[in-house]
Amino acid sequence: MQPGPEFAMRDFAVDYLVYPHPPLHLTMPIVHIVLWRLKPNADTSAFEALKSLKGPVKLELGPPVIEGRTQGFNYGLYSVFETREELDIYAVSEAHVKIVNEVVKPSVDDVLAYDFEIAN
Repeated sequence: MQPGPEFAMRDFAVDYLVYPHPPLHLTMPIVHIVLWRLKPNADTSAFEALKSLKGPVKLELGPPVIEGRTQGFNYGLYSVFETREELDIYAVSEAHVKIVNEVVKPSVDDVLAYDFEIAN
């Protein structure tokens, strides 16, 4: 007879406590998506400055591929952060705030941000 899942978890916990291991990270990566409704004649090349910021392990910018379902949002950012803390630090960093205030905000009429966890 095979032991049930409660034994597997107990064995994992005992093994983890008895033998040295690197820290167990229980946080998951965070996807951070931002959609913008650009003002007419907005220069999206200036948004490339966001790629120079520390924090995201991946960051992509671009217009929609299928415009018919964008509800007027015509430019977007997709980024991935290792943890929620990394996203929180990035969001209030001096460099990020400066680019948002000096480049992004003057170029957009509306913004939508959406964040969610993904599996490792």
